[in-house]
Amino acid sequence: MFTTPETASRRYEDTTVLIGEYLAHDPREERAVKAIARMNYLHSPYVKSGKISNDDLLYTLSVFVSEPISWVGLFEWRRLTDLEICALATFWKSIGDAMEIDYAGRLKRSTWKDGIEFYEDLAEWAQHYEAENMVPVASNKKTADELVPLLLFYVPRPLVPFSCQAIGILMGERLRWAMMYPEPSLVVYAITYTILLLRRFVMRHLTLPRIFPLVEFSKKDPKTGRYNHNSY
Repeated sequence: MFTTPETASRRYEDTTVLIGEYLAHDPREERAVKAIARMNYLHSPYVKSGKISNDDLLYTLSVFVSEPISWVGLFEWRRLTDLEICALATFWKSIGDAMEIDYAGRLKRSTWKDGIEFYEDLAEWAQHYEAENMVPVASNKKTADELVPLLLFYVPRPLVPFSCQAIGILMGERLRWAMMYPEPSLVVYAITYTILLLRRFVMRHLTLPRIFPLVEFSKKDPKTGRYNHNSY
């Protein structure tokens, strides 16, 4: 669905909303339960047809565990604590369970004493999966070519060429190679990392803690029954 202009934006928005719903609400709340059920419903025909494998789902789960930990460690104002990593991995393990992802024969262990053990097993497995499966294919580039413009929708036109290269940097070497994107210039590397490190400094030393909680989605509209983004 990411491979055509007609469906890419809808898929992007649907994914954002569904994941946001079960991230933002208690797992026992109706909104979280419905979001997980809807996600499974959307995946089910692709899983049944074999277009999405169990390993594909497991790898995607690993990205949601590993990437925040990596990103925060590199670019946020502090690293995650072990307790936060444990909580993050435990949460996503519960999502994997709700999706009926099979871990048997893939991860080192069949049971884990805590979220950190699960994270370590999952990250190790994901590295092997990437080495075997993350390779250049024309469909990868087609998908990226539809998704990147969505990410740059609000970027001023003069900055789009730079931003495209910056996205290539954030992809990382392996993903960029698999997506068949060119190596960004050294100048763009320098500017991108300077911006990110300056942001980290400002967040650590020059900003106050958030006063009010960040609420991404509205309550249900009594007339339409729909939920909406509070910001775009």
